[in-house]
Amino acid sequence: MTAKESMSSALEKVVLSWEDKDPSSHQWWLARAQEPAGRKRDFFIAEDKIAGYLIGLVRYPPAVNYKVIAATPLTTSPVSSSGTAEVKAAVAGWIASGQRENIWLWRIARLSKMIWNQLPIIAAGFFLGTLIGFLVSFVAESSGLMGWPMMVVGGLIGAGSGPVLKFILDCCPESKVNGPWTRLIVITLSAIFGSVIAAGILFNLF
Repeated sequence: MTAKESMSSALEKVVLSWEDKDPSSHQWWLARAQEPAGRKRDFFIAEDKIAGYLIGLVRYPPAVNYKVIAATPLTTSPVSSSGTAEVKAAVAGWIASGQRENIWLWRIARLSKMIWNQLPIIAAGFFLGTLIGFLVSFVAESSGLMGWPMMVVGGLIGAGSGPVLKFILDCCPESKVNGPWTRLIVITLSAIFGSVIAAGILFNLF
């Protein structure tokens, strides 16, 4: 028996009774199924609106976390039955072979969209950090301050940039991906990165 015939035989043994979402409901999933008596795994199909993919998920009760086992690009909106059918087939393929389809492509697409959505915050934080870095470096070079006095001056400049960071966060629209704390971390790291680069450039020039 060839590998293809073996795979087809394994798929024929996979029996899942899918329940499609009622259009009037507010469930997060588009379809769900439970494995027959035995392993009792729960399967779900959901839409990843960030990456633009339909994903297949598995959950092992009583656990509450999910594992992505299949992904396919979303080509129509709203989601068509053919799209969910493709993911259902991929889930059946995972059950039969344990191989996950298009997971890396989905992860790359999701990460790219997340970075793109956060780009305004990243750019603003980097720009502010660059200004802070140049300002601290300029004060250090022009005043000759070293050690603790320079740390105090740098701390005061950094504290003064706090309201500016808050203003940027307040002006940026609420992110579809990250919550307030994650957005704060993103803009803070961007500012630190920009200030380090600016300070390095200025110290090397002078």
